[in-house]
Amino acid sequence: MSTNNTTTGTLTWNLCRKSISSFSKQLYRIPGNGEKTFLWKDRIMNSPPLNSHTEIRDIRNWLHEAGIRKLNDISEWDSKGNWIEWAIPPVPAQFQHQSEILKSLLLNAAPIHRNIADRWGWGETGFYTPSLGYSALQTKKNRLRTPSFWKQVWSAKGLPKVNFFFWTLI
Repeated sequence: MSTNNTTTGTLTWNLCRKSISSFSKQLYRIPGNGEKTFLWKDRIMNSPPLNSHTEIRDIRNWLHEAGIRKLNDISEWDSKGNWIEWAIPPVPAQFQHQSEILKSLLLNAAPIHRNIADRWGWGETGFYTPSLGYSALQTKKNRLRTPSFWKQVWSAKGLPKVNFFFWTLI
């Protein structure tokens, strides 16, 4: 990148980074078969990740050490591929209460069918629309509007249509 485009490049990447941050907070997993949904770190059905729940820390560590990483690892299926129940392996007595808490936290996370892939959901409905994306960016808008920020947008060494695009985006 040449010296003249340094401001443009930095501004462009900063805007992209801030937009991705806003959008990623709205993303979550909708289980199909649970094979791509990470049990502990993914937001499942718009709920906080299970690793954020300190009340199940001990059973989480025990199950993680047992190799349970994905939603599918604790799912029981019938012969037709329909989900039946959570198949949490027998746990030591001291983790029994945490096992029940884990099952209650997973209440709305049950996979649908063994032949349906997991998918990404976004926002309240699970579907992305430009209108929802615009609304998500608008909540971030007020934190970005400093005089020096606008000076960067309009003094960037780039095509006017690119500057205008970022102006309309923000």
